[in-house]
This record gives sequence, C-alpha cells and structure tokens, in this order.
Amino acid sequence: MLGLFCYRKGIGMKLTPRLRAVAELVPCGSCIADIGTDHAYVPISLIHDGRIKYAIAGDIHAGPAQRAREHIKREGLSTKIKVREGAGLSILEEDEVDGAVIAGMGGFMIRDILKQEYAIAESIRWFILQPQNHTSDLYIWLQQNGYKIEQEILAEEGTQLYEILYVTHGYMAPFSEIEAEIGVTESRYKDKLFVKHLKKLSNQRKMILKGIDIESANVVNTAKYQKALTDEAILEEILWRFM
Repeated sequence: MLGLFCYRKGIGMKLTPRLRAVAELVPCGSCIADIGTDHAYVPISLIHDGRIKYAIAGDIHAGPAQRAREHIKREGLSTKIKVREGAGLSILEEDEVDGAVIAGMGGFMIRDILKQEYAIAESIRWFILQPQNHTSDLYIWLQQNGYKIEQEILAEEGTQLYEILYVTHGYMAPFSEIEAEIGVTESRYKDKLFVKHLKKLSNQRKMILKGIDIESANVVNTAKYQKALTDEAILEEILWRFM
C-alpha cells in the first residue's frame, strides 16, 4: 500500500500537521475531489508539489467556496483546481475523479455524504477520510457497507490527535467497537503516536469509571460501567505490550 504514496517536502503552501497527514495519503498522479474544501489548502499544496494532475474543490457554503476561489487564483492554479458549490459528492459526475478527500467533518456527516450519492461514491476508487468525532461509528459503518480501511495514520496538532483513513471498496472482517477505536490495520500499531492514542482511550475509560457510583447505578449506568471496565482491561494489556 505504501508504494502508492510518494510524499515529498513541497514547495507550495505549508499545511498544518492534520492536513499534511491527509495530503501524504493521496496517491501520486491522481485527479481528486476535496469535499468541504474551505480554503482549498490541500489541493493547492498537492498541485504545487506535482503530486496530482487536477482537483475539484467543493463546499456547500458560498463563503468557503469563494475563499477557495480567491486562494486558488492567488496561487495561479485556476486551470488546475475548479471550485464547485454544492453538497458532498453531488458536485461530481460518475468516474470524474480517482479519489476524494473528506476531512474535518463529523463521522456521521462523512457517513451521510457517502450514503447520499451512492452511484458516485461507487465510481470513486479511494477515499481519504478524517473524522472529527464518532470515529468508531464510521469504522463500523464502512465495514458493513462494502468499504475497506487500507491504512490509518495519526496526526497530532496541539493537544489533539486526529485519525486519517485511506479507504477503498472491498471486504473487511467485522470488528468490535473497541477494536475500531484502537485501530484495525497494521499501520496503526506501527504509528509513532500509537501509545499516545491508547493512553487517550484509556483515560476516557478511567473518567467513565470514576464518574459512575456502581453501588447506586441504574441498569444503563451499570452496563456503561462494565463496558468501560472491559475496554480498559483490553487497552491496558495492549499498552503493557508497547511500553
């Protein structure tokens, strides 16, 4: 899988760690769509670096779409990046691009974008997804709907850890919610931020356990407590192996 990617230090726009990690997963020589492009930073950087041939930058809102046009024009890339205003994948025709970047949105919104334009989504060979939340829910939906997570990388920006996925169409064996949170590919376990990711998940479980008085808990909170306890045991075992 890594052979697809040919990231090199660019000469163009400097990206944040999160967006740089997104850009690193884009296969060379592609035509791409950047959905929810905002300032069009990712396609501008990729074109400047000679990584992609052409891009369509889409945004549902007029303001971000206009900002994208201004940035693209300023960089002299109006013939290489076209801006389209519209919702999700609806701005595209079938087989118009090789892949699509959908970054900086909630996991449920990314899911809905993939669901709403099924035929277009089916014609796109790969997706780079960067959910801001509900990541495990997105993982499980992808597995249940004919998508395969090929690679996962983590990016750190300030105090935040972000998960970026390279996804294709294909079969993926089912996994549990905690497995989805930990990661489902070998690349996750090799990530330099993996231990930090595990500690973050572990701390979340400890906060749940601390916040529930099991002696007086109702049925719902008792189940929540037991799940957090089970998850924490799994996380601690993996942490022990990697520390």
